[in-house]
Amino acid sequence: MKKILIIFSGCGILLIAIFFLVKAFLPYSINTIKLGVGFSAKEFCSCLYVIGQEEKECRATSQGQDMITITLEENKENREIQASFYGITRRASFVGERHGCQLTF
Repeated sequence: MKKILIIFSGCGILLIAIFFLVKAFLPYSINTIKLGVGFSAKEFCSCLYVIGQEEKECRATSQGQDMITITLEENKENREIQASFYGITRRASFVGERHGCQLTF
């Protein structure tokens, strides 16, 4: 009986430790994902509108660097790119020849 109690106590302590570790590091992980999604949006925007490459070439370039799959959508009327990853969305828009693309919030 004591062995079972010791095992359950050890598992409980382990679960509490895992909970606090996840709680401590989760905000940093989300910020890293936001940074990566924003970078992908700006990179794709710059590739299309500043460099002037074809959409297919830009998709191959931007998707080739990511270990995760980020969805990229183009709004041709506003010259805007929307990148998203599981609900985290960032936009980059073409401002002009002198300023290129910038992230919009």
